[in-house]
Amino acid sequence: MVLNKIGPKIWISILLITWGSIMMAMAAVKNSTQIFVARFFLGVAEAGLVPAILFYMSIWYTKQEQARRIAIFFAVSTCAGAFGGVLAYGLMQLDGVQGLGGWQWIFIIEAIPTLVLAIISYTSLPDYPETTPFLTEKERKMFMNMMAIDHGPTSEADSNFSWSQFFAVFKDWKTYAFSIIALCDIVCIYSISMFLPTIIHGMGFTALSAQGMSSFPYLVACIFTILGGISADKRKERGFHVMIPMLVATLGYILLIALKDQGVPGLYFATILVTTGMYAAYASFASWFTNNIAGRTKRSVAVALITSIGNVGGCIAGQLYRTSDAPHYVHGHAAALGFMVLGIIFTLALKFLFIHINKKRDNMTHEERYVIISKSTSIDLCDKVNHIFLHEKKNYTLISLLTIAYTNST
Repeated sequence: MVLNKIGPKIWISILLITWGSIMMAMAAVKNSTQIFVARFFLGVAEAGLVPAILFYMSIWYTKQEQARRIAIFFAVSTCAGAFGGVLAYGLMQLDGVQGLGGWQWIFIIEAIPTLVLAIISYTSLPDYPETTPFLTEKERKMFMNMMAIDHGPTSEADSNFSWSQFFAVFKDWKTYAFSIIALCDIVCIYSISMFLPTIIHGMGFTALSAQGMSSFPYLVACIFTILGGISADKRKERGFHVMIPMLVATLGYILLIALKDQGVPGLYFATILVTTGMYAAYASFASWFTNNIAGRTKRSVAVALITSIGNVGGCIAGQLYRTSDAPHYVHGHAAALGFMVLGIIFTLALKFLFIHINKKRDNMTHEERYVIISKSTSIDLCDKVNHIFLHEKKNYTLISLLTIAYTNST
């Protein structure tokens, strides 16, 4: 809601400034209570960033251009997972410098790039396409016409907040289906991000070696996340690009359970499969739900709701791997496997439901589509007649022209 009112440039900059300021302030905490309070507000700032980035990409890129860019965004986060531990270890060597502990230097130094990026975002990031100054009037009109064809008969040029679209989010069954898939995948993502060094340590490595060896699965995940995004855009498909990486992660969890007494190589390979599958799946999944929710207000609220429900997975993930289950953590692997299987079931069901819906919409005549458009305001159409983005879309030349004419006249 705030993003729609003040615009993505200001909102993203505010989130980054808040995030960086809280992180730097955490260097001054004196006890565990202060840490918990600061970490809570840091989480609040962090929680708004991913939905804002996903929404921002959806207003600047067509559906078939989004997956690879979202994949790059998430791939960078896997690199953070790969090198975060190594960076923290290096910063701990500053212990005692200027009278500060190593842990304090971690907060201070890692906050600086965030604050610098906030300034760059505010000064350089373009806002909405229809208001940005770097496009000429002709370029802006061409761009908006292109987005009108891509998004269907929903006006993408109206950045005003719509209460009807806001409430439409909670009435749309797709919101809850996507939320369940997000929850299932994020449970596994958080569990690995929190416990991967612990899992590798349970294979017999020292704590320091386990921290270093946890980097390679993230590097592999980074590569395949980007490749998956490129493939999803090239093939104009989303559902199978979510499900196949989930199957890879499922195989990884099965191997972690089945090979618990068979030595390190197989178990370590399984952690690579799990990490790669989860991150690659979520990158394609994020472009799937942004592609299939029309209307700016509806999409911004839906993206926030889906990611918020998904982030509940972080609370669940923290309970999966118990110290009492060391060193093999079969209980945690089995629970994560269950969530991954549930995610696959919902992904497959949603894929074929969308195919069924698309077939029904393919059978609509141009006259039927035009009647729906003419009886609705463009801001409230949302995705009543849009072709759901699953596979290569058919060329609705007439309806595209009608969409342009309708968008330009309102």
